[in-house]
Amino acid sequence: MMAIAPTVRLGSFDTLPMAGTRRGNSERKVVSHGRYVVFQMAEVTIQRLQEIAANRGTTAAATTRASMKRLIVTHSSNRQEEMRPDASDNSQISPRPSFGLPELLVAIHTSRQSCCKPEKREYSRQFGSHPWMPVQRRVQMQPTPDFNPAVAAKKLLREGRSGALATLMPGSGDPYCSLVNVATTADGEPLLLISRLAVHTENVLADPRVSLMIDERRTGDPLQGARVMLMGTAAPTEDPHARRRYLDRQPEAEMFAGFADFAFYRVTLKAAHLVAGFGRIVDLKPQDVLTETGDAAELLAAEPQILAHMNGDHADALRLYATKLLGAPEGEWRCVGCDPEGLELQLDRTALRLPFPQRVRAPDVLRHVLKQMADEARRAA
Repeated sequence: MMAIAPTVRLGSFDTLPMAGTRRGNSERKVVSHGRYVVFQMAEVTIQRLQEIAANRGTTAAATTRASMKRLIVTHSSNRQEEMRPDASDNSQISPRPSFGLPELLVAIHTSRQSCCKPEKREYSRQFGSHPWMPVQRRVQMQPTPDFNPAVAAKKLLREGRSGALATLMPGSGDPYCSLVNVATTADGEPLLLISRLAVHTENVLADPRVSLMIDERRTGDPLQGARVMLMGTAAPTEDPHARRRYLDRQPEAEMFAGFADFAFYRVTLKAAHLVAGFGRIVDLKPQDVLTETGDAAELLAAEPQILAHMNGDHADALRLYATKLLGAPEGEWRCVGCDPEGLELQLDRTALRLPFPQRVRAPDVLRHVLKQMADEARRAA
């Protein structure tokens, strides 16, 4: 079989949904998609394109077709570089593309052999008439054996105390992002306390679709830390426990929680995306990150009494849980939440998730589990 010569194609688009790239002034960032290496470029001149072609031993051919404004660089090792307009286009090549500062896509097709027949290829129509553009599929990374994506996402959800809320502006549909404080319902869905006077609330009331990002707020490079992106819809909640659960985790909000323009909103999840390090990027379903509570009604009903009892009579045990089992610093740790899968401990704005060794559905079972964990913590001391 004869090998196919590599082809370099360059095109411009209004939008380019490619994660993992950064824009730079005449700078290229590489993203690998199978046999395609993708460069995202900005502010690229014709001269720069010629340099790229020269470096790759190619011949550059340019079109300034009004409808597509696409440049095509075709490989040839036997011909010198030349710039020529498309034969079907009567326009002239200008020293600089006339379309300003678009994002330019360079896809280098490096097919080794003619093993992929054209009729079997799948192409994307989302950019209009670009039949040469392959579908960009995100490769789902497989987690390592010692990593549980569901546990990692639940930990971020339960420990998160603030996040970036993305909403949609009415009319234009433009994205709008704001910083919000966060708590969780018994099953782990986010709770917000927001004012009708805020832009994000106006957006939610017009279009309930939201995205919420929560990260672990670690020191150093934030991109080295874990984060979870939650997609869903936000709406005011009538949950009678919403106020208590939110204020237990955000006590400073009590001063304005009763204002007429403020209300508690619950985010009903539709999907989640976890980024927890290299090889730990996973799409999750709501059932993966939420806690089943249907069989734990007795435990949830007793939660206020459980928290009061632990904080009032077992503050030393809470401190041992935090410092000996979770490796946290000394301090006046409080218990701010209890669900079938664990406790939430909090010191000022820092929250920690203490998982149970087994699922707990009733207060009497919880008592035995907490005693076992306290004994373990004392042995570690």
